[in-house]
Amino acid sequence: MTVVIGDLSIFIMCLAMRNHCLISLCLLVPLWASAADDSNNYYGQREEGWFWYKDPKANKLVQAKSAQLPEAEEPKPFTVKWLKDNMDKTREAAIDNPTNADGSPSREMVAYMYLQRVVLDKSQNFANAAEQVVQTDPLLDENNRIPFGSAARAAFMRDLDNGKDQALAAVAQKAGLWFFFDSKCKFCVAQQNVVARFAKEYGFAVRNISLDQKPLSGMAAWLPDRGQSQLLKLRLTPTIVLVQPPNNFYVISQGLSSEETIGRKIMLVASTQKILPDNFIKDNHPFDKGILANKDLQSEKLNALKKDPNAWVKYLQESLGQSYQ
Repeated sequence: MTVVIGDLSIFIMCLAMRNHCLISLCLLVPLWASAADDSNNYYGQREEGWFWYKDPKANKLVQAKSAQLPEAEEPKPFTVKWLKDNMDKTREAAIDNPTNADGSPSREMVAYMYLQRVVLDKSQNFANAAEQVVQTDPLLDENNRIPFGSAARAAFMRDLDNGKDQALAAVAQKAGLWFFFDSKCKFCVAQQNVVARFAKEYGFAVRNISLDQKPLSGMAAWLPDRGQSQLLKLRLTPTIVLVQPPNNFYVISQGLSSEETIGRKIMLVASTQKILPDNFIKDNHPFDKGILANKDLQSEKLNALKKDPNAWVKYLQESLGQSYQ
């Protein structure tokens, strides 16, 4: 075969170029595959967004902690936790299958009845222990606050009534009563008689005020309403208002009320508004004795005691002891 020198040169150059292209392509294939892998990883995890970074150390730490977590222990049989987990299931099984084919109680029924016996016996044991604690600890025995026995309770109530009478007489030295009425009011006559007896017993001064500018039948002393009812926003008659000079007004009752109700409401106002001295207030609130106050239950000291039952029991004993003083 005859080859021209010029053609041979061109042939050699083409062969060299083809080899170069093949080498370049071989070099690019791994890079393309790597890029493809990276691209697939991103699109497969695109929910992580553009700005993310996985710390391999953090992943290993999470895996290590997961491996170290202990398995939850099963509660011991017949504990409260165990009963909560099993009582309903056992009862439902007994309801669905109460008897066997021969009519005898099923094992599910027997199991439930025994569980019920466990619950009742635990309740009895708890009640016995609670009674023992209460009977041996004067701070927990309610009989030390308010006597339960007939004779002791009768004496307690007599003292309470005497203290109330003294307190109302003390209030009468500092405040009086306004009695608002309407001449057409059916209950106002009856209320006037109650107010008159109450005022005489405890020494209250009374001012009778007519809303319709007319007196009640047989009423000797009265005054027309000069805007007091509007100032106090009264809506009903009869109405009784406790007045403490110079400008303190407390609506005691609206509508027909008994002497006992009037006295109780006056005592309530006198206590909350500090009309009575502290010794009267304390003597007339015996049911507050031995009661934990809000300040005791919201004290900052409790933050340091919450993990130690012995510590917070001691704190409660000290607080209750002070409440009896």
